[in-house]
This record gives sequence, C-alpha cells and structure tokens, in this order.
Amino acid sequence: HKLLQLLSRNLVVYEKELHELNKRNKSGPELERRIILSQPALWLLEEFSERYGIRPLFRELDWIETLTKPFIKEIDSICHIQISLSSVLAILKHSKPDPITNTERKMLSEAVDAIYKAIKIELSNLFRDYDMLSDAAPLKTMLQLLPLLSEADSYLKRKGHNEKEFVLTGVKLGIKRRYQHLLKTALPKEEADKPTAPLSAQQLTAVCDFITLEMANVFFFDPLLKQFLNVVSVCCEEYSAVLLRDVTRFCKDFGDLFAPISVLKLCSKLKETNEFFSSKFPAGGFKPIPLLKLFPQYMRSWIEQLFSQISKWTLQSLSNEAWVEVDSEQYFSPSVVDVFCMITEPLGFVRKQEFIDPSIHDPEASGQESFLALYSREVMEKIAILYAETVYDSFIEAFPITNKKGKKRLREMFSLSLNQIPDDMNFLNSDLN
Repeated sequence: HKLLQLLSRNLVVYEKELHELNKRNKSGPELERRIILSQPALWLLEEFSERYGIRPLFRELDWIETLTKPFIKEIDSICHIQISLSSVLAILKHSKPDPITNTERKMLSEAVDAIYKAIKIELSNLFRDYDMLSDAAPLKTMLQLLPLLSEADSYLKRKGHNEKEFVLTGVKLGIKRRYQHLLKTALPKEEADKPTAPLSAQQLTAVCDFITLEMANVFFFDPLLKQFLNVVSVCCEEYSAVLLRDVTRFCKDFGDLFAPISVLKLCSKLKETNEFFSSKFPAGGFKPIPLLKLFPQYMRSWIEQLFSQISKWTLQSLSNEAWVEVDSEQYFSPSVVDVFCMITEPLGFVRKQEFIDPSIHDPEASGQESFLALYSREVMEKIAILYAETVYDSFIEAFPITNKKGKKRLREMFSLSLNQIPDDMNFLNSDLN
C-alpha cells in the first residue's frame, strides 16, 4: 500500500515535469497543462494494485489524496476527485457491511476535510481577486462536490456541514477579508505598514466610497452562488455590520476631536452611503448607520472642548491687548473683533450638523437642546461673559485706587445697572479714597 502511494506520487511529479519540459521546447500556442496521469501511468497503477492485492477502494482513496494536496484548484483535478469520490461512495453503498478498514476510513475522513478546507479557502478569496470571475469553473465544480461530501459525512457518522450554511460562512469570511483590504488601502502610505494604525475620519470616508464601488460588481457573483444564497443581500448585511463596527469604534475613541471638517465629511459620506443602499438595494439587508445615535455625543464633546480652546485664545488676546487711540476720549480694542470672530465662525459648521441633530430628526428627543442652542449657551454666552469679566477686572485693577476697601466698593458700585450710576463721577475720588 505504501509502495502504491509512493508510485502514484512519483508518476504525477514525473509527468508534470515532462509536460513542462515539452511545453518549453515546443513552438506555437501553449499546451494545456496536464495534471491527470496518462493512460500508460494509470495502467501501471492498476496493474500494480492487481498484482499485490490492493483493493479498488484504497486505490480510489489514495488517488483522491494525491489530487487534493497539490492540484485542488485545477479544474481537471477537481473533476477527477468528483469521479473518484463518487466511486468510493458507490463501493461503500453496494458492498457488504463495514467494507472499509480503519486506515481507509481515516483516509476518507482526511480527504473530505481537505476538500472542505479547499472550498472554504476559495470562497474566502473570491471577493479579493475579481480575476477569478473570468474563470469561475474551478470553484463552481468544487461546489458541486458538496452533496458528495455530505454523503461521505453521513457514512462516517459524523456531523457534517449544511451546504448553504457552509457556503454562507465562506462568503462572509471573503467579504470581511475584502473589507480589511479596502480599509488598509484607504490608509496613507506612511501608515499602511503599521499593524495597529488608529482609525481616522478620512480612512472611513474613503472606505465608504470603496464599498459603493464594490457593490457594483456584486451581481457578477450571482450566477455562481445563487443556488446557495442571495449574494447581494449577504454583501449588504456584512458590509453594514463591519462598517457599523468601525464607525462605532471611531466615535468611541474620538481620535479626530479637533478635525471637525474631516468628521463633517465622514458624516455626510455615511449619510450618502445610507441613501445609496436604501435606493439601490432596498431589500438588500443593509442596516443604515445610526448617525443620530453615534455622532451627537461627538458634537457635544466637540462643543465642550471648543469652549476650552476659545477661552484660552480669548485670554491670550486680552493679554496682548493694544489699545488703538481713536481720538482724545475714545480707544479701540482689537480683542473685541478677535473674540467675536472666534465665537461666530464655528456657527456655519454647527448648522451643517443639523442632519445628525436628534432634537430635529428624532421624535423621542424632541425636548433635547439643539446643537445650535447648546453652542450658543456653552460657547457664545460663556465666552462673552468671560471676556466681559476679564475686561471688567482689568478696568478695576487699572483704576488709581490703592485702598482694598475702596476697590471693593468700586466693584459693588459697577455691579449696579448703568442707569443707577450718576453722570457725575467726581464723587469717586472722595468716596473711595
């Protein structure tokens, strides 16, 4: 038995090398690659088996094992595996009880596992290489082996694979691998080689574009897989799942907190992606990215951080104040213009975020404060008060009063409304000194 196995493998290697040599020496069109043995080689194996009493069942199982290892992707090899596996099952079905030895049972089990593994690998690579569509015959023939594999599992009395679930698992793995490739492609060149590069808004924006392009090619897979699944629906479901996972992770980490323009583009692109799938694949199973749940917290955090940043700029602007004399009684303060420019400039950005504002689009959040109201209260109002209080303190400190009680009294007096302050301020000298 071992000599038969050695002989079959040596014959395969010999004829393969002979064919390659003949192909190199022959002019004109390339010869089709031969993998299956020639008639003299097959006769030699059969004669050897007959002479040494090797059963046909073992010979067929050995031939399957020989073909599955190096040549599983070749169409003629797959066809011969199908023929040999059918022969094995026919022998087992029509022979006396327990016609298979423990060695042959092990060989059959290992062969079935190897074929399952090969099919799964091909399915997982299907979306990675679109050139496979030009010659899908090997995978199509592989899928035709599934009923025979199920029959073999049943004979071996082990839990087999449901054909549709098996194909579905392989296709899902292929989509996930394709998505990871797209995600890596969207990285800048300097970060592409980093194993743990953090997600960015620009990267996710590019991936959304890639996914819409991918969906245009999905229909080409339908003839190959329609017997087992709806490839459009599976792609919609898987792409929405992996995209939602990464967008959620991005929103949780807030890596681009001070890159509002890039996040705005991401929000807009996700909105376009939702609209693309709902219009092009209304029954596809794509679950829209819940922008109203993911991004409002980002906006609120950004507004809080913006107040902290603008407050620093405001104090810095006041510390560098250079009063410009307008006339003998009036001076102009450049910091006023700076501060009001700083607090009004982000208003346009905040207004553009209305499409993710729960107070506008979510009926359950109708009582919540809008982004614009939140920005007005947390930034505009607080910065205006900060500016006024800082100028007020500067005015008090600059007033020519050395007595602490006098400065305290002055503060109390300026806390009154303006219409309660007398027009004649000469009393200050006598009252405060």
